[in-house]
Amino acid sequence: MPEGWEAAQATATVPLASVTFFDGPPSGKASLKYDSEDRQKRDWVAYWNLPPNPRGYWISCGYENTTAVVSRRLPEDIRSCAVTYERKKRSKAGLPAIKQISCK
Repeated sequence: MPEGWEAAQATATVPLASVTFFDGPPSGKASLKYDSEDRQKRDWVAYWNLPPNPRGYWISCGYENTTAVVSRRLPEDIRSCAVTYERKKRSKAGLPAIKQISCK
């Protein structure tokens, strides 16, 4: 921080805008496309199968109205992830609104 300035976190929430899964660290740019999908009346669910991988799998989340992206390696025992999107609701960037992320 420049001298005389202080850092703090705002109390306002910033909606989740994107989620991406990677084969290895995101810096390698090996993003994964979902393996299957389930289009329901109100939701759309995308599924990723994650077989054992020595590079590991990573998740990155981006937030609306900011360039902030947070990433982390998924635990080794995670074998699948699902992202539920709301079909009729969009983020400000035009992407389907994310309703839920689940990994197991």
